[in-house]
Amino acid sequence: MIMNKRFFFTFVILLMCTALHAQKERLIIHRFTKTPQVKESDYITVRNMVISAFDETGRFDIFDAKQQRLVNIEEQLRESSNAIYDINPNIGDIKTKANKFALEGTVSICEVTKQNYEQGTSYACILVYTISIIDLEENTTVVTETFKHTPPAIGKPLEGLSSTLGLLAGRASGEANTPEKAKNNVFKHIEKDIKRLVKERFPLHGKIFAEDFTVNKDKITDCFINLGGVHGVNVGDKFVIVESITKVGVVVVEEIGELKVETVHKEIAECKVTKGGKEVMKAMERYMEYLDSDAENAYPLRIIIKK
Repeated sequence: MIMNKRFFFTFVILLMCTALHAQKERLIIHRFTKTPQVKESDYITVRNMVISAFDETGRFDIFDAKQQRLVNIEEQLRESSNAIYDINPNIGDIKTKANKFALEGTVSICEVTKQNYEQGTSYACILVYTISIIDLEENTTVVTETFKHTPPAIGKPLEGLSSTLGLLAGRASGEANTPEKAKNNVFKHIEKDIKRLVKERFPLHGKIFAEDFTVNKDKITDCFINLGGVHGVNVGDKFVIVESITKVGVVVVEEIGELKVETVHKEIAECKVTKGGKEVMKAMERYMEYLDSDAENAYPLRIIIKK
């Protein structure tokens, strides 16, 4: 990797102005409920699988609201040992500087249905649950989505070979020979639900390191980004490169190129600039000039994953 020598003298400034690694946004598990007809064990399973799926996306630091309230109480107790504190599970209790989002969820239906065939009995699970994410800084709901998993209607029992084929079709669509297997067939979709939601509503974004990149004929050809395996980045992922620049007091954001991930490390990734290498080079030079003259308006080159 070739480093342009003119950037050496700004290395210390960059360490102060930008984080070396992407900071995950904290997601507080605020409230998860169920309707009366949902069994407690099923509710706990769905809740835990939802939280696990959010964690596996690598996008958030997961924190429980109960833990947060205990932290708040401890901080208050340090200030006044005689104070009495309200620990009601209200959203206000988790509005701290560190917390960005709050997660709320409801399991509405988790019900096993039974279908009798000539060759035996089959079970299918109907699962309906809702996920909401609240932006604590803006006090707005970012997303609310209801996920529904229901087996297709098979109709009344058939006879002979048709009955056997009907049973096989039912099992292929999520039915099973026991209630627990039917539930598991549906529960396995939760991870896909959550990962799809996060990918669509919270697109992965980061920055290009200005300390080390390859230049060839006035074009940036290779670079490092502050996202890696812990953030959910994979080899082959494609990102759009955007530049933010202040014009007449207004920050203007423009798409200037694209890159592709070649090698993934734990917290960073090596990338190939696949589009707009010359414009990316010019934008990097503008960024460095702003660092020298007007650091307050110096915006690192950002990246947003392509959907």
